Amino acid sequence: DGDGASNLQEFLAGTNPTNSASAFRLLAATKTNNDVRLDWTTAGGHQYVLQSITNGGNLSTSNFADISPIIAVGGTNEGTTNFVHVGAGTNQSRFYRVRLSP
Repeated sequence: DGDGASNLQEFLAGTNPTNSASAFRLLAATKTNNDVRLDWTTAGGHQYVLQSITNGGNLSTSNFADISPIIAVGGTNEGTTNFVHVGAGTNQSRFYRVRLSP
């Protein structure tokens, strides 16, 4: 469907592989005062963990650190959720990603 994810990745994420608007992705990062709020798409019945790495770090998989607890999303529909990284607006630059949690 042209959204950059394989059918297997979409199946695992709970998104629709025939709809390019249905994709697992970060939607926004918004700084408010000293905090950073990150919003991403979700699928009901899945769990997510927000991860971060500082700008000076290696972007390899092993160097990202979990910064949120497991965030469980109920139901069966697609939607969005967010996590506020408290104090991240005062620190050095960071990269973020969201991973599916078993």
